[in-house]
Amino acid sequence: MIDLAIDFIENALDMPLIKGELQADETLRSAVLVSLFTDQRCEDSELPACEKSKRGYFGDALYGDKTGSKLWLLNRSKVNADTLLKAKSYILDALNWLLEDGLVSKIEAICSFDKNKTLKINITLTQKDGNLLSLNT
Repeated sequence: MIDLAIDFIENALDMPLIKGELQADETLRSAVLVSLFTDQRCEDSELPACEKSKRGYFGDALYGDKTGSKLWLLNRSKVNADTLLKAKSYILDALNWLLEDGLVSKIEAICSFDKNKTLKINITLTQKDGNLLSLNT
């Protein structure tokens, strides 16, 4: 599977250029980043009081999918164990399609807060051939 490369550049997702050309990605890295950092539409009951939009990816209306994750719901959450559990649940839910499509055999996610109280995510994907792919945000 070959995708356009997507990476974090200055705290945002971007497509890196080398000599003016978009780069290819033969790993699952780009797929994971899009899955995690595209805002999945939430239910009315999940919408935080400070939010007005349930967000969501417009393509889901066409195909009936649920693209992305609900990590955006944690924007103003407390820095505590409950938030870490929710983050892990949102991550595993967003990446479950990799298991369903047979691209990986196992997904592990570890969430923590750094010294600045920023959510840090470590994901390990076990690919079908047994190779491990680790991603950190």
